[in-house]
Amino acid sequence: MVDWLAKNLGKQKISTWHLKESGKLQGIVSAKQQPWISGMLGVNATSLLHLLAENQDFQRLNELLHIFLNQSFNDFDFLDCRVASGDINAIHALEDFGFRFMGNEAYLVLNMKHYKAPQLENLSMCRRCPEHLWPQVIELSRQVHIHNRYMNDSRISQDMARKIFSGYISEFGKIDPYRTIIYQEDNRVAGFILYKWNHGLSRFVGRNYASLDFIGVDSSARCRGIGHLLNTAALKDLDDNGADHVVVRTLGNNFPAIRILSKSGFEI
Repeated sequence: MVDWLAKNLGKQKISTWHLKESGKLQGIVSAKQQPWISGMLGVNATSLLHLLAENQDFQRLNELLHIFLNQSFNDFDFLDCRVASGDINAIHALEDFGFRFMGNEAYLVLNMKHYKAPQLENLSMCRRCPEHLWPQVIELSRQVHIHNRYMNDSRISQDMARKIFSGYISEFGKIDPYRTIIYQEDNRVAGFILYKWNHGLSRFVGRNYASLDFIGVDSSARCRGIGHLLNTAALKDLDDNGADHVVVRTLGNNFPAIRILSKSGFEI
């Protein structure tokens, strides 16, 4: 993972600042502009990708943020950062600089080595999304995808938070590396799942990594096992194509999703 970090820090679109003491590196902070989110929110958005210090020392983390904010010329209006929920020093340092806590994320992993797709009766109702049903997927994503961190930010309207995810799916969902499976009843999309291969990491580590990224079920069709069917259909496709590990990231309070994923064998 250190090699993977070093490789990605070398990319031109990522800017990195560092802290040194007596000639020894003590920490780094890196940032990347987010043009797509910037366009959606109408602001100049930037994400802090890494905030790392030796022993995650609070004072060094604080100094790194001070260096970043003074040397980046503040050419952004909106700044966000993901940190591990147990990285208390980083969270406190970010809060000292005005960041607001928007919620924990749960990161779930499924080792595909021993995965066997269950024999589910209605699995045939799940299939790759045809072109003419794609607009229904977009509309359904706008209606149901409420478990995102933007929903917890009082400065962003709930309507805008919904548009962010439906807009993302609309723009990127139909192109590689994404795949989409729907649960179809008659000519209606009652549920969908978007998933993708992580080609870059897979090539780097010599194993096949994939992720389940977005799932949605129509409110009128819930409590019928459709979410589990969609997860199973996506995992079966990934398994058939040689996936070694599949990951999912969701908000820590998205208990319905965590329950369904646990049913498929995922572990936090």
